[in-house]
Amino acid sequence: MPVFTVRADSGEFTDAFRRGGYVGIGWFDAPMSDTSTREAIAARYRDDFLSQSVGTSGQNIGQIHRFLNTIQPHDWVITPFSNAEGALLVGQVLPEPVYFVVPGTDECRYGYRRPVRWHPQPIYRNQLSESLRNTLGSTLTVFNVPQEQELLTMLTGVPPVRPHVRPSFGPEQATEAVRQKLLELSAQEFEVLVSYVLRVLGFVGQATRLVADGGVDFEGELRIGGVAQIKLQVQVKRYTNTQINETALRSFRGALKQGHQGCFITLSDYSSATRASAINPHFQPINLINGREFVELFIKHYDQILEALAAEDADELAQKLRFRKALLPLS
Repeated sequence: MPVFTVRADSGEFTDAFRRGGYVGIGWFDAPMSDTSTREAIAARYRDDFLSQSVGTSGQNIGQIHRFLNTIQPHDWVITPFSNAEGALLVGQVLPEPVYFVVPGTDECRYGYRRPVRWHPQPIYRNQLSESLRNTLGSTLTVFNVPQEQELLTMLTGVPPVRPHVRPSFGPEQATEAVRQKLLELSAQEFEVLVSYVLRVLGFVGQATRLVADGGVDFEGELRIGGVAQIKLQVQVKRYTNTQINETALRSFRGALKQGHQGCFITLSDYSSATRASAINPHFQPINLINGREFVELFIKHYDQILEALAAEDADELAQKLRFRKALLPLS
């Protein structure tokens, strides 16, 4: 069952939420005529906030849409108190519809509100895992919490029921199942996912193009724990089962800058000639990451990747990847 954080301006209105049996968001002084789609919300938002940057507007529009439309009855919401003890108010969204209260008519200045049945006792940050505490540290106002099972177990005392996995479904089968799910991403979505995996590994750089048939897709530095920095260029080819041949590797090597190492990432694999060429000492080194190796990196850093996606409001991709965790017995 989904869990969402809805902040109360650093806890200023959390007590009002609890007393009134609701959770709310600001931004608007008067109700919108249409809140049913992101596009309708965007039209009103941009009228009210003409001078705001495109990036900030997009992020806030996404949060408003999430509060009004993505959150559903019976989902859980969590919001922090302002006290120093790290207390968190937790409750379940009621089936009653979203409503609007003109700001200034009661103790909370937030207009749009959702009815909530609040849990009688708060929970505390020091009870939570480090991963969940990091998630709750996001600067967003409204965001999904991927560690919902941890919270639900804490609130209900009942651990999640895990599906039975047949003994024959071992690590190799699990890796392939995840790879097949990642292949459902578009080429553009896969490149975006690669950018987040590189980032959690310590890569600092930029995309050189959005989707490319050849050449360099990412360029920057791989910073290894403050000990070393490697200039790195990365090429990404999603591919399904077609092996990467030596011609593609030579083309990539020809695009490498002097002093840079190369990294080739695919969800398929490499021919034996390609692997031999990649380690040829007479040429610039190129590290090859095939589908199995990429899946292992994805699983190892899964929580960090989802946290980074949530922090940057990349909801659509995060939602697609969130379903993958049921397939991660390797983690």
